Parts: sequence; C-alpha cells; structure tokens
Amino acid sequence: MTKLFCRPATGRLAATALAASTLGLLSFTPVLSPATCKQLLLEAYHKLEKPAQEGKGTLHLQFTSTSVYTVPGQRASQESTVHGEFYAQGRKGFFQMEDMRVWQDGQYVATVLPTQRTVVLTRAVPGQAAADPKRFLGVRDSLIQLGTVQACKNEQVGPQTQQHIQLAYRGAVASRLQLNTLDFWLGPQQTLQRMRIHYSPGSALTQVTVRFLAQEWLASSANIPADARAQVVDAQGRLLPAYRGYHLRNQITPGR
Repeated sequence: MTKLFCRPATGRLAATALAASTLGLLSFTPVLSPATCKQLLLEAYHKLEKPAQEGKGTLHLQFTSTSVYTVPGQRASQESTVHGEFYAQGRKGFFQMEDMRVWQDGQYVATVLPTQRTVVLTRAVPGQAAADPKRFLGVRDSLIQLGTVQACKNEQVGPQTQQHIQLAYRGAVASRLQLNTLDFWLGPQQTLQRMRIHYSPGSALTQVTVRFLAQEWLASSANIPADARAQVVDAQGRLLPAYRGYHLRNQITPGR
C-alpha cells in the first residue's frame, strides 16, 4: 500500500503522506451485512472517478491531510496538517500541496518542487488517468476487499448523518501492509467525506486522516493544462521567469 499524504517531517505526504481533533469511535454492531458495507464504499469510489474519466466534466477536490507520527528520542507524538487541491479531467489534471505542484496533459507531466527549487519534466504513464481516487488516496479496491468489516453504522457528524465504515486487518495481511484499520465516512449521495488510516503498532507513522473540504464536478477549469510543459518552460525549453534559479530535470527523451 502506498502511504500517501505521509511525509510528516516536511508537512506533506509520500507520498508521499491524508483538523487535528477527531471523533471518538462509538461501540456499535453493524446493521448492514459486511458485503453491503464494502459495496457502499466501492460505489462511493467509482462514483467519484466516473464522470471525469468519461470526459463529462472536471473533478475538483479540496482536502486537508493530517499525519500523526513519532520522532526517535521523543515520547510525545507529533502532528502536521497540510492542505491540497486536485483537478482532473480524463488523463489531464492538476494537483498541488504546499511544497509540490503537478500538471498532467495525458502525454507529459510537469512537477514543481519549491523546497528543492527543482522542476521535473517526464512522460505520462500510458493509459493512466489523472482522475483515479483509488490511486490518489492510496486505497484500491483489492485493499478494501482484504479488510474485515468491524463497524458499519450511521453517525451524526455535525449537521450531517454519515455512514461510518471501519475495516480491520489482521495476521499476515496486516503485517505485510503495516496496516491496522481503515475508516471511511460517507456523506449525502454516498460521497467520501473523510478517511483515516491507522498503521500497525511500532510504525513511525501512526495515522493519516484526510478530510474533504470540497468535492464537486465543474463544466471546465483553467487549471486543466492543454500542455503540461508550457506551465514551466517556454518554447525553447527554458524555465519560465517564475522558476528562475530552479534546477530543471528534463527526463523526456528527445524525438519520442
């Protein structure tokens, strides 16, 4: 499992790594079957990705990612929260956090890393859509299927009634994935409102919580690039004035 939103030392994810107060989990008995709960979760994912992948609009997400982690030599846990934004339309997209901006046009990918004062140009992975929440969140269908439903019930979260689904991982699966539980909160019309990853005891990263502040479909967006390269370099391949002094790592093979 890719640990997205979990680079606590810099306040970002691993990538990579998805406010600080949390609601206590209630003790309850599932009122829906485990299969039904998993299906609700999968439908929320698939509903999120489908319109943008079919070219019917632009997916727009705003979120916060809070990481709780331990630092060697310190007893108290540390916490960091970062904000992010995501636009996607088919194979085109734009993603940004405090120390990273990424444009993808279906053929090329341009990445700006301000803290490293570096710009990276690469080719897009063939056939990979920009709008794939499962890749974006680091949770795929197979990971959901591997979990055991431990909780599944409506909870009142502020003015909303949300469906809380908790998946637990045990034995070899938990050891291999370094994962303890996954919690999801689904809001109106089965939209994903919050996700929390609890890692196995002993892991430096304790948990990551992603809260979605905005989740909408737009007719279009100026953030979707026609050419990702044009966001960082000019027609001669030189860095734009905004990135003067940055190091350019051009990994695009000429003529290909």
